[in-house]
Amino acid sequence: MAPPGNGIFVVRGELSTLTTAMRRGARWSGSNSYQDEEQDGLLKPLHELKNILIQNEDLRLIEPNVFLGPFLDVIKSEETTGPVTSLALSAVNKFLSYGLIDPTHSHIATTVENIADAVTHARFVSIDQASDGVVLMKVVHVLRTLMLSPEGSALTDESVCDVMLACFKICFESRLNELLRRTAEQAFRDMVLLLFMRLPQFVEDRQPINLAKKLKMMAGTEGGHKKKKSKGVGKIPKVANLKAEDGDQEPISPTYPNSGMSLKPPPLATTPATPAGNIVDMRGKIAETPISSHNQPPKRPEEQETPDQVGENGSEGQEEEPPSRQDSVECEADVEDESEEVKSPKDKVREEYVNSVGVRFTQQRSTSISLHPYGLPSIRELFRFIISLCNPLEKQNTDIMMHLGLNLLTIVLEIGADSIGNYESLLVLVRDDMCRNLFALLNTERLTIFAADLQVCFLLFEALRGHLKFQLEFYLTKLAEIVGSENPRLPYEIKEIALDNMLQLWRIPGFVAELYINFDCDLYCTNLFEDITKLLSKNSLSATQTIHSTHILSLDALLTILEAIKKNCLATKAGNTATVSRHSRNNSSCERIVIESDVEVRNISNYINLSQLERYHRNSEDTTLSNDQLEELRNKKRILSQGTELFNSRPEKGIQYLQENGLLNPVLDPREVAHFLRENSGLDKKMIGEYISKKKNVESKILETFVKSFDFTNLRIDLALRLYLETFRLPGEAPLIFLVMEHFAAHWHQCNGEPFANTDAAFRLAYAIIMLNMDQHNYNAKRLNIPMTAEDFLKNLRGLNGSSDFDQDMLLSVYNAIKSEEIVMPAEQTGIVRENYLWKVLLRRGAGRDGRFNHVTGAAHDKELFR
Repeated sequence: MAPPGNGIFVVRGELSTLTTAMRRGARWSGSNSYQDEEQDGLLKPLHELKNILIQNEDLRLIEPNVFLGPFLDVIKSEETTGPVTSLALSAVNKFLSYGLIDPTHSHIATTVENIADAVTHARFVSIDQASDGVVLMKVVHVLRTLMLSPEGSALTDESVCDVMLACFKICFESRLNELLRRTAEQAFRDMVLLLFMRLPQFVEDRQPINLAKKLKMMAGTEGGHKKKKSKGVGKIPKVANLKAEDGDQEPISPTYPNSGMSLKPPPLATTPATPAGNIVDMRGKIAETPISSHNQPPKRPEEQETPDQVGENGSEGQEEEPPSRQDSVECEADVEDESEEVKSPKDKVREEYVNSVGVRFTQQRSTSISLHPYGLPSIRELFRFIISLCNPLEKQNTDIMMHLGLNLLTIVLEIGADSIGNYESLLVLVRDDMCRNLFALLNTERLTIFAADLQVCFLLFEALRGHLKFQLEFYLTKLAEIVGSENPRLPYEIKEIALDNMLQLWRIPGFVAELYINFDCDLYCTNLFEDITKLLSKNSLSATQTIHSTHILSLDALLTILEAIKKNCLATKAGNTATVSRHSRNNSSCERIVIESDVEVRNISNYINLSQLERYHRNSEDTTLSNDQLEELRNKKRILSQGTELFNSRPEKGIQYLQENGLLNPVLDPREVAHFLRENSGLDKKMIGEYISKKKNVESKILETFVKSFDFTNLRIDLALRLYLETFRLPGEAPLIFLVMEHFAAHWHQCNGEPFANTDAAFRLAYAIIMLNMDQHNYNAKRLNIPMTAEDFLKNLRGLNGSSDFDQDMLLSVYNAIKSEEIVMPAEQTGIVRENYLWKVLLRRGAGRDGRFNHVTGAAHDKELFR
């Protein structure tokens, strides 16, 4: 948008309004001399700008930093009241909205950085809660306008996160009114929408970028302020109890969880219920300057402001006379020591300097590096932050916060699901933290959260199931458990929502056939399609004469399968080639409708989603098996299931059965057996340990091959031992334990370039780690003996590395790791230990060849579904 021709008059008008408001304030009302105003740190830049505007007739001849600088100084000043700060914020918002800042200007990066820095570090003297809320509303408006304007694309990654978290914190400041919090929430949604709409424009970083800031949610505490001086980046300070002058305790800020974001915490504008005269702090912290305090630096001479009315459109500028004691609430993003929060003018002079063109620089941000427009790093950290809001295991995450997180993820997936699949750094978050948080929320009893969670899951698997094979299996298995549950405490509405979500998945073209291909025809996956079809068939029949909506939904899901088969058959009979795009809008017959127009209209999906669609079809053609191959896999899977059951009772019988039925060679191949033992998650871990340690299997090199199937390269010996012992339970006899540990030590020693004197040294250390684990965590051992200390552990291993000692730092790290986390058999545990292990196995399987997902289009495999 071209700037208006009267832009210079717009700036003059805002400048005049702001100057008039400041002159009527208590600080400036007692002095009317020009000399006094020339000495004032806030009015002098306004006078200088006025002269510059008089000397120029076109605003484009003036650098944006020059005419914005005085307004930004007022916003950051802790000596102005809320209405004055509000006028300055309104002026900046108007400049952005009117397009007075040229987005192609050579200094646009510095300009938008200065705006973001000033607004997110805004300070003003508190009048009352209602008036302060108006100022904070203006803060939200400016931040939203800045982000959504063309100039906002020049913001850096750090500034984007400053802006985002400033809005987010206002959303959950309980002392603010509902309208302000909802406005901040909507601004936050709009910013998320913009960022993920721009996602296709960015490229993956070749090397990870360590951002200078971390996005973390504000933490609350019932204690006082903890002094913490920042060097570079720190955490957002905890909010102390706010006390009025009469000693009454004020409400404290709510507590917020810590998140995994890795951008600097930006400021938070809050309006604490404090006496008039406090300075409102975007961090939600009160920086008081009591009359007598040995903990605070000497205060400046205080000046009061008198009531006045100078407003924009006649509505702003209502000021109450503040008390003689002036406290302050700051809008700082940096974590500072409390003693530094109120600085003298000399301190400010040392922290600031103004260059020749009038641009003011402060030490709040490092400007020694060049400013680069934001890109994937800020989006990645924002994505991680939103995901962290949905973690139900984080006690500080309230239901409201989790619901907002789910709504934001809905926006993210509705706008950028296809694009996310093009960035590995984002897919890492999706595969692990996002899926795990979403699946954990399936246990909630809150209907609103459950429904929002299922909607996010639907959007996720509709778009990205090609990257989430085992996550999809986990999700559908969980849904089937909910639908088939006979627990009377489970609400009926939960089952109904789960069935409806399953029905929506079934309506995705090719989805049901994909379940059959990828899971029922996979040797080590559950028969997902078969099991759910049986569940739906059972659930579609009512045991009484009463028919509920769950019966209708179950029947509808079965009919959806038949309808898809019919549609594919008709298309094949008509000779139509199945070319199904992901979105239903691309499958609609409306695309054949031609609208006459003089304007050429192009489908944006041809540009944004082209690579995704090409990859979709390419994967479908390259990896889909023939019907004969699928039938062979199904037969093998039946034999494998029976062989697994036999192995878990008598290992030799199970192996023999698999040999007789052709799954293993008649002449036992150690590599085949090792693969079977490693990949089959249905095997009993105790039986695996007994089988590999038997003498005949050792002689046939099954144990050796099994051990060598692990890659221990660059793994410390205790970490490698954890990985090794996850796959089987150690046999109970000491000679057999020695046997499996000797093979482990030899293989680990070779994988890591023989770091010790010999293999015996590696064996001694590995065995010592097992004894340490028992010493530290076995109840009987701890009851009879005092657990060994680090010094004892180091002493016991002295001289066992040949004729010398092991590296002491390495031994100390091993000791601390074992002491803090027991080496256990996770598959035999319950609770969070087992869940963590199973999730880690799921991720590991997904990262290998087994994680490949085959897409299906057309009727090629429909006849196999009900064979």
